[in-house]
Amino acid sequence: MARKSLVSKALLVGSFFLISFLALPMKVLEARAMNPFSQVKPPNADWKLRKVSDTEIEVFLKSQPKTVNLGLKIMDGVPVGSQNFLDQVRSKGMEDPDTKGAEFGLVRSQEVGGKTWDYFILKRKDEIDQEFWTRKISADEVLMVLYTAVGAYYDQYHPEFLKVLEQAAKGD
Repeated sequence: MARKSLVSKALLVGSFFLISFLALPMKVLEARAMNPFSQVKPPNADWKLRKVSDTEIEVFLKSQPKTVNLGLKIMDGVPVGSQNFLDQVRSKGMEDPDTKGAEFGLVRSQEVGGKTWDYFILKRKDEIDQEFWTRKISADEVLMVLYTAVGAYYDQYHPEFLKVLEQAAKGD
């Protein structure tokens, strides 16, 4: 498969998971008392931050915006714990024909930036790798962070992803 096709597919896949979260019902937030995005900055000058809405931002590599990107979104209307929510996302993803044959890691927990996050890793057969990270930020809200990268970029830019994840832990 050509690199250009992989890049387009990575953007499409990342957007699909981040925006729709596999058709799980969510509502948009009008106002926030706390802002988990307040400390999030591009990890260095090679990256750019874009506000999509009050509940969503993107951080991407300027030279490869469709190849390496992070999406951060506040999900409202999530009455279950972060790990249960993420397990639902993982289960729905496993049913999706676009991820047939992909390797879905188990949902695990890890402390990053002083907060406990739940995460799983998705390794697709088309060289697109993704990490889904969530943590509860209120009784019915989850902060979800999605890291998407094509091929060797996944390992190359993973340290920058972790910097952004640490920043997202400090905003609330």
